[in-house]
Parts: sequence; structure tokens; C-alpha cells
Amino acid sequence: MEIKNISLETYRSRMEGADAAFRSREAGTARAGSAPASVSHGDRVSVSRDAMLRTEAFSVAMSASDIRREKVDSIKEELASGRYKIDNRRIAGRLVQSEIGLFRR
Repeated sequence: MEIKNISLETYRSRMEGADAAFRSREAGTARAGSAPASVSHGDRVSVSRDAMLRTEAFSVAMSASDIRREKVDSIKEELASGRYKIDNRRIAGRLVQSEIGLFRR
């Protein structure tokens, strides 16, 4: 089974459309006294408000910037003043560690 990523707006639109269609069928059933021929009696999926909130929170978190502005500004200031020191050995060590980590999996 293939799982596709969809935007929150698309998800909401589909859920609202499905909800409206379901309510419309339910209203038709209540008026007619019996289920219309087009209504399927198969499986149904219902998404709770909690699930909708989790989906929205996940979407907001995923769209948040990866840039920590205060950290960038602090480093810019240190660079401009000459206080920022680059530790080449530390950088090289971490690069090697990350490469070795790729082969341990």
C-alpha cells in the first residue's frame, strides 16, 4: 500500500467534503425512513477532533523554520567582533563520526 503525504488544507477539504456528504445522506435517510440505494453499508472511517488537532500540530511543526534566528544573530555578532573561533579538529571529528555512523546500521 502506498502512503502519500497531503497538505493539511487538502486533508481538511477532503474531510469536510466527506462529512458534508455523510450528513446529507443521513438527513436523506431520516426523511425517507429507509437508506437510499446510493448509501453503502460497508466500512466507515470517522476522524476525531483530537486526531485533527494532532494532524494540524504535526503540519505546523513540519512547516516551521529550521533556522534559530537568535543563534544565527549571536554567531554573526561574534564573527563581526572576531570572538568566534572555528575549531577545525572538532568539525572534522564530527564529520568522521557521522560517516562512520552510516556504516554501523
